This record gives sequence, structure tokens and C-alpha cells, in this order.
Amino acid sequence: MFAKAVEFIDLMKSLLLAGAFVCLILACNRKSSRYVIPADLDKDTRSSFTEYLDHGHELYKEFCASCHGIHGKGKENIPNFTNAQLDMYAAKFKIQTTPVHGFVNQLSYDELENILNFLRYRSKQ
Repeated sequence: MFAKAVEFIDLMKSLLLAGAFVCLILACNRKSSRYVIPADLDKDTRSSFTEYLDHGHELYKEFCASCHGIHGKGKENIPNFTNAQLDMYAAKFKIQTTPVHGFVNQLSYDELENILNFLRYRSKQ
């Protein structure tokens, strides 16, 4: 009876260790699942693109999230960032025919593009 109890405890330890290992793997891979990245990109390009999108996320948090929400969820009178809206926003910024709102005046076009690409490729779960 004692031997079966020890065997059961050893089995439970193994299962806990295996579970912890799986959680660790999932946590490490979680970052890449934050984005919907084109499947045809090679590993190095995917890694660089993920870093680029992470930088866009940081810029978004710094300059946009206070009004637009951290995950792009629209608030009253604020868009939910469809691709058409993102394209229009980029065009307005580039040609500067209308005043740009918020903190965007502090951004370069490359920084704005980085934010817009983060919004385009983020996982919309």
C-alpha cells in the first residue's frame, strides 16, 4: 500500500512538472501570437517584424491609448480602427490637409506608420 502511495506521488510530481513545462513554452510563444503575421515570412523576417510591431505597440500605449484604449476598442465617437480608417488616417497625416489631433503632431510619419501597422497586424481576439 505504501509503495502505491509513493508511486502515485511520483506520478503527480511528473504531471506537475510536465504542466509547468507546457505553461513555460506557451508563455514564451505568447508574444508571437499577439499578431497575425503573414505565413510566408521566414523566421528572421518574422522576428524582425514582431519587434517592429512591438515597438508600434509601445508607441500606441504612449501616444494613443489614453483616448483610443489599449486594444483599439472604440469608445464613444472613436473608431475601432478598420483597415480603411487606418489608411485614411495615414493619408491625412501624410498630406497634412486637415489638422491632426492628439499627440500625433509629436510623431514622425515613420512612427505613425509603425503604430498603424501594429493596429493592422494585432490579433483581434
